[in-house]
Amino acid sequence: MIVLWIVLWILVGLLALAGLIILIAFILITVKVRYKVIANIGDTTKADVKITYLLGLVGITLSYNDNEIKYVLRVAWLRFKGDFGEIDVKDVKVDKKREEKQRKKNVKIEKSLKKKKPIKSRAEPLMQVKAALTDPDTKIIIGLGFRALWKVVRALKPKKLSVVGIVGFEEPHVTGWVMGAYEALVGMLGLRQYVRLTGDFTQKALYLDIQARGGFRIIRFLWIGLWLYLHKKVRLFLRKYI
Repeated sequence: MIVLWIVLWILVGLLALAGLIILIAFILITVKVRYKVIANIGDTTKADVKITYLLGLVGITLSYNDNEIKYVLRVAWLRFKGDFGEIDVKDVKVDKKREEKQRKKNVKIEKSLKKKKPIKSRAEPLMQVKAALTDPDTKIIIGLGFRALWKVVRALKPKKLSVVGIVGFEEPHVTGWVMGAYEALVGMLGLRQYVRLTGDFTQKALYLDIQARGGFRIIRFLWIGLWLYLHKKVRLFLRKYI
């Protein structure tokens, strides 16, 4: 009887642990990841990107200022600061020595493989790519890929967006082409009220003031990936060529 009670309590504990893991995983994929972007592009370029997760418990801030990138990583009350812009010359020399050693090892491995196995024809990968491109289902796969990409873009679409700037090229006709493409694109995507660019036909210029704020949930991307994978044509294509 005691053994049965012990087994029962062990089963209850395992179920409780499994439920807790499922609950944590559900929270992780459903809580919104929020982002905020502020950038100024002109004579000098500055940008700040802030990403927060789990109601602000986890976050990272990236700051760019004329080829120097700084970051601040926050996990609860812990903060970690760093700088990507500073490169130590000693570290570069060490990395070059490691790369040289690794290159020599790779050469030795290639020589040993050539001795053991016959060299595959260079035409094989090209033939495989050609077969994939001429496959009747390729158009369907490409269409599904674009649909999935559009879903990802919609998931990442900022809630608030403001892009104001001046764009100009040395050749006036190039400026005209770019502005024409801009007008068509913002009209198609419905971004005319958020993106306002002015063409400068007299000189080369690029001044942008960008502000964006939004959020997304990880479960949205998992759902898009699952939707794509569950399509029969996609699964058959992956098994056939990958």
